[in-house]
Amino acid sequence: MEIIDRPCIAVTAPLKPARPVPPAPDYETLWTGPEYVAASYDAAHEATCHGGEAMPGTSLMVGSAFGYGAAAALH
Repeated sequence: MEIIDRPCIAVTAPLKPARPVPPAPDYETLWTGPEYVAASYDAAHEATCHGGEAMPGTSLMVGSAFGYGAAAALH
């Protein structure tokens, strides 16, 4: 919580190839399966260098899409 004398910067770059994640058995798991989504994000974050003030971030925004009928497209 100190004042710094430079602009904040967030830089991300590939660090290494991401470890393979087994393919999802279906589209519903691909987008909404908590274990699958977490494993995919973990693999991506492990393979990325987060420099400066960059932090790994994830967003599962699929919930809002279900209110517009996206769930019907999965079945």
